[in-house]
Amino acid sequence: MRKVLFTTVVFLGLLAGLCANDIVHQGNTNNIQTELEPNQEPLDDTVLNPLNRECLNHNAAWNYLWYGEAGVGRASLFLLEAGEYALESVYIADYSNTWVGLTEATATITVATTDADGTTLASIAEATMTTDGSVGEVTWENTTFELAQAGYVKVVVLSTTSAGDVNADGQEDFAPFLLSDDGSDPQGCGTDIDGVYSAGSYNWDIEFCASPTADPLPAVFFSEYAEGSSNNKYLEIYNGTDADVDLTGFAFPNVSNDPTEVGVYEYWNTFPEGATVAPGDVYVIGHGSADEIILAETDFTFTYLSNGDDGFCLVEGTEDSYVIVDCIGDWNGDPGSGWSVAGIENATQNHTLVRKDDVTEGNGGDWASSAGTNEDNSEWIVLDNEVWDYLGWHIDAPFDCDLNDLSIYLHDSYGDGWNGNVLTIGDLTFGLESGLADTTSACLEDGSYSVTCDGGAWQGEVSWEIQDAAGTVLLAAGAPYSGVLTLGESDDVPGCTDPDAVNYNSDATVDDGSCYYAGDSCNIAIEYTGDFDGLDPVTGATTYAGDVEWYSF
Repeated sequence: MRKVLFTTVVFLGLLAGLCANDIVHQGNTNNIQTELEPNQEPLDDTVLNPLNRECLNHNAAWNYLWYGEAGVGRASLFLLEAGEYALESVYIADYSNTWVGLTEATATITVATTDADGTTLASIAEATMTTDGSVGEVTWENTTFELAQAGYVKVVVLSTTSAGDVNADGQEDFAPFLLSDDGSDPQGCGTDIDGVYSAGSYNWDIEFCASPTADPLPAVFFSEYAEGSSNNKYLEIYNGTDADVDLTGFAFPNVSNDPTEVGVYEYWNTFPEGATVAPGDVYVIGHGSADEIILAETDFTFTYLSNGDDGFCLVEGTEDSYVIVDCIGDWNGDPGSGWSVAGIENATQNHTLVRKDDVTEGNGGDWASSAGTNEDNSEWIVLDNEVWDYLGWHIDAPFDCDLNDLSIYLHDSYGDGWNGNVLTIGDLTFGLESGLADTTSACLEDGSYSVTCDGGAWQGEVSWEIQDAAGTVLLAAGAPYSGVLTLGESDDVPGCTDPDAVNYNSDATVDDGSCYYAGDSCNIAIEYTGDFDGLDPVTGATTYAGDVEWYSF
């Protein structure tokens, strides 16, 4: 292996000179001790390193430029605590462009768990990285690994792009080119052509990122907040799941101004018995003396809401064991009059905050990142005092039907959906894909509408009903069904609209399902016109299962 000594002059593109020792001293593999604390502080860049993420890079000052060799990789070891992690990325700085003008270089990246000696215990992932001659990165999704106890992860970079004989020493060199440090923290060296790790005195310019995994936060979070004049205060909670959420398993504890113990709630506030929020709906906690507009949307009144400087969190669990789902403010100290949000000072006082539509889960207690520093990186839209235009709904604005507001209830007695049956009201269609029941709605003008329910199997299980806004049942049936729904005043003429039917009504404007055809009964039997010699069959008599045709002879 060859190394080139870097000084500050090298970063200006000038070679200071070759290191006297042209071979890396591999050292003793026992130099790596389990209790060793490598230089793996999280990076300062908050964009690359959110709080739930480990981005580890051993290196601070770089000294040696390393050219790749055929089949020989450069490896770094990273010490992690026990737990489950999601592999995110591996990043390297590549000096092949600066050194020899390459604008593309390829490397094989392998990630594995390892013991303290660098021996691979289990493979995690492998990928191909292509750099631009200066930097390179590979990312992963849905790749997790677990450490039963604190241990090491090994990242190996195997350079595969030939750069020719850069050193003019008769040996081919391979890019990307990596830098190494001065060896004060011997947590990396290399692997041989068989992938066997050898500890040594040098680390590599390799960044490794992984996120400790946890159970995902429920898609239930604060969608709106207001602190206004007098007692005009509320908290709005949105259910972004596809099922009803029982809020009695949650709480909304808070601190008042400066907490007694930093980071710990002072007051444990619970939801009333039976508190639930439907999917896509919101639950509003309002002050009992708030404006009537607020009270009209309030599900639960609570007196001690924030004055702007009291941190509230939505948590799941009990007083002694809970997970923070979302926070407005924090439990870390008195912010003064209020917290800044989206770059607006004291935004939690005399303002309304509305969560942006693209937020799909709570902040998990990371209020600072949620509040942001400007309108672009904040999760919140800051509105003026006592602007409540969005109260009572989130993302999807409520639809006000000024016509005939209908509720349609679909049922299946077996619980496996409608098995292909479809309810049709005019041009609208409804079905039950699965389960016992569903509710939907329609907004229709006055008039008459053809209604059918047919087209599937197991029709005896199917039932439905249509109700108006007052809860009056307008129509109810099962399958098969054909009829008319008349709403309000209508000039429509119901009747049979099929010209092939016996009772075709040319004046009819809406089909009421009354059509009947020759052969449907004995009274309108089809006359048999064949020969009575037993050789002329009746053909096309029935067209579907259960069909009955009457013939006269």
